[in-house]
Amino acid sequence: MDVEAAEAEANEVQRTFYSLDMPKVLDRAQELMEEHQETLHCGFGEIRLSEGTRPSILMETLELLDESFGTVDNAGDIQRLINGYMSVDIAQTPLHSLRDPTLVTRVQVLIDKSWKSRVAVLMGESQRLFLYENEEVSHYQLV
Repeated sequence: MDVEAAEAEANEVQRTFYSLDMPKVLDRAQELMEEHQETLHCGFGEIRLSEGTRPSILMETLELLDESFGTVDNAGDIQRLINGYMSVDIAQTPLHSLRDPTLVTRVQVLIDKSWKSRVAVLMGESQRLFLYENEEVSHYQLV
């Protein structure tokens, strides 16, 4: 397979991922968040009803919690999540200073319409992917 064919195939896979697969994932995430919110809302309502004989501070707390679930912005929360994980930053951190990476490997990255070899460092705890031009540079691109 030549480079142009491989690039075309990679572009098609990437297009499919971002235009078809990723919207499905985000829709499902929003559905799950809404189900979670509704479950908590119903649960606190049931507790409030069943605990009606408890001291008023408990009732006030449950009412405040119940009200707070009405102000949840699922779509905004998902957008903030996307913005947080798909941001691009440049920083000055040597590759060797990253502690306990989950994965360190070489990857091919499409940069300015051409494929470039980069060192990818996945930090599982923070769920961040660092891309270094090579093992010696001190700045990285956080994807």
